[in-house]
Amino acid sequence: MAKTKKIDEKALAAAYNEALALEKAGEFDKAAKAYQKVLALDPEDHGGAAVRIASMGLGETPPKAPDAYVETLFDQHAAAFESILVDQLEYCVPLMVRERIQALGLGPFKKFLDLGCGTGLTGGALRDICDEMVGLDLSENMVEIAHEKDLYETLYVAEAADFLEDNEDAPFDIVAATDVLPY
Repeated sequence: MAKTKKIDEKALAAAYNEALALEKAGEFDKAAKAYQKVLALDPEDHGGAAVRIASMGLGETPPKAPDAYVETLFDQHAAAFESILVDQLEYCVPLMVRERIQALGLGPFKKFLDLGCGTGLTGGALRDICDEMVGLDLSENMVEIAHEKDLYETLYVAEAADFLEDNEDAPFDIVAATDVLPY
């Protein structure tokens, strides 16, 4: 059985804080080297060091944000997610999706897949026009909040592309990805 490398959290925090301070000071070459140290301590990249290096123009842009980074980011913000998104940022994409579906005269739907379901905002907007709802998100904490709302028949903690590949024959008549593509 393979052993998982234990991350030295204290060393990782110190390395990340050093890199961030250098980046904020405009010392981009030094910051990139410091972020490389972060990646050496945390190869899965929970802090998004590779993305930060790329944003400074000093590294290759990853095809997507690292799964560990997205998972960590949303796990950390799950409790305040809806308050920030809806109340502060006035996020209303799920309602816009619902309005568009209604304007097109579509639905009801037998089986709905909510990619990146988060806390269930899209599920809440579409629940009454879907017989069965399946949600998935990379963040376990977000999925737990969605589960508490009792909107979905099935919830998964999974990466969207992997889930779709593993379920390519699944019969969904509607799929939403209302806040997934940036990640």
